[in-house]
Amino acid sequence: MTRVLMRHPPGGSRLGAVAVVSCVAGLAAAAAAAPAEEPRVMTQAGLVQALSLFLLEDESDIIDNFSTTPPACTKLPSAGSIKTLSYTKVSKTEFKSKIDTYFDAACKTPYIEASVTVNISDATETFAIAETATFLQTNGKPLGILSMSDTFSIVDKVETLRGLGTFTPAGGQAKADIGFTCSIPATDTAKTAQCEGGVAQTFKSINLSVASVVPYSLTAANNTDAPSVKFVGTQSNVRTGKAGTLSITAPTPKTLAIGGGGTAYTSTAISGSEAHLTLFPPAPTLWTVTDKKNNARFAYRIVSNTTHAARATVATISPAKGLASITLDRSGTGKVAYADKTSAVVRFFLAAD
Repeated sequence: MTRVLMRHPPGGSRLGAVAVVSCVAGLAAAAAAAPAEEPRVMTQAGLVQALSLFLLEDESDIIDNFSTTPPACTKLPSAGSIKTLSYTKVSKTEFKSKIDTYFDAACKTPYIEASVTVNISDATETFAIAETATFLQTNGKPLGILSMSDTFSIVDKVETLRGLGTFTPAGGQAKADIGFTCSIPATDTAKTAQCEGGVAQTFKSINLSVASVVPYSLTAANNTDAPSVKFVGTQSNVRTGKAGTLSITAPTPKTLAIGGGGTAYTSTAISGSEAHLTLFPPAPTLWTVTDKKNNARFAYRIVSNTTHAARATVATISPAKGLASITLDRSGTGKVAYADKTSAVVRFFLAAD
């Protein structure tokens, strides 16, 4: 089942995963008093899964389309398309390319405009990938700039794709540290990958840096290019610290960590599924993130197979009271409305206030 999660680019392999997007709604009424940080922490802890799956699929699509003979516009499963605009061989081991991803199926409405450099080491079976990408909203307005450094490697018969980088929102909010990693045995029958996603960002409204690292198992149901998948994780790490102090690091190729110290806030559990493992997944795609320590739960679901929009909520578990409502479109743009009457813009699945 390696092909489902890691397809084969020129001279190597690759990891696939998912994207997610959203839309709609707001809070019906303000919830009872809760610590100001909890709705924001849980918003991040829930959206980091959308970001992690998106990065895995996006980077995989880029590797898949990094070719000496750029194909015509290629339709992606479920929705969207991708096209290699240029390819240059710099040396025997270095290659450059411009690859755009589109909201529509005909490569007309751009979403991601990426400049990619790949360095290949045959001796170590490693791809080093540097990417700078401009993200656009569905209306064509700037969303932000993504800068990523990825590594694909094969060690001890295990394929691993890892990425670290930053996203700088176009609206002037502070940039966020982001990361992902996913590993799977290099066999055609393997169905389960061990993955992690991470985000560190500053919330000005509470004057804190919040960071989440979420490990999870990703299991595909079959050997198609866009299988249904389930994922589950029970050992997340959520920390808070002084504004601007926390970061996402990768102490090993297969793991992420939170840099900058900070204070342990909680550990959450995640469980969910996607109807298809694609950049813009259809319904039913949904998951929950539970923080038993602080009596809170994040719930996310795709609400439209046409727009691929999604809705998410943060609420206390018992008694059930709303703490936040989140709406997103397929670009990861949207809004968070908190129960304390404040709100925040969401850009690329990152709530910034």
